[in-house]
Amino acid sequence: MPYTFEQEIFLIECYFRNAQKQEDGQWSYSMIQCVRDFEKEFPEAESSYDTLSQHIRRLVKRFRETGTISKGKSSGRKTVLTEDMIEDIRFLIEQDPTKSLRQLSRQTGSPNSQKQSKNKLSFVGLSVATCHKVVKYRSKKIKKEPNDPLALE
Repeated sequence: MPYTFEQEIFLIECYFRNAQKQEDGQWSYSMIQCVRDFEKEFPEAESSYDTLSQHIRRLVKRFRETGTISKGKSSGRKTVLTEDMIEDIRFLIEQDPTKSLRQLSRQTGSPNSQKQSKNKLSFVGLSVATCHKVVKYRSKKIKKEPNDPLALE
């Protein structure tokens, strides 16, 4: 279950608020008390003890490592598209505009997902729709219409 930011703040505050200093100087934290307090404060939030305690441990770890409970920015998957790759894609499309996105991806050595391929084509100044129109014209052998830049000669 995803927790709201308000619930996560409550959890981290509750965790540290219920801490007790032992005689040997070490701190003791009560996960059980934290879960009970959370269930009283947010009765509509359905979560098992195991799930909630695991989430609290992750929050505490994140807080101790970064000083915040926010996840921060995700790095995501980066696409490496070099100038050489762009030129290769342009060349391949000019040579055979009927090639599928998958074939272009294989020949250029780039990732094979449709979304990335579409982004790649738009980056080199083409759209998937343009490529498909060219393919459609070739497959149906439609005669050239006046002022139609996609029609074949």
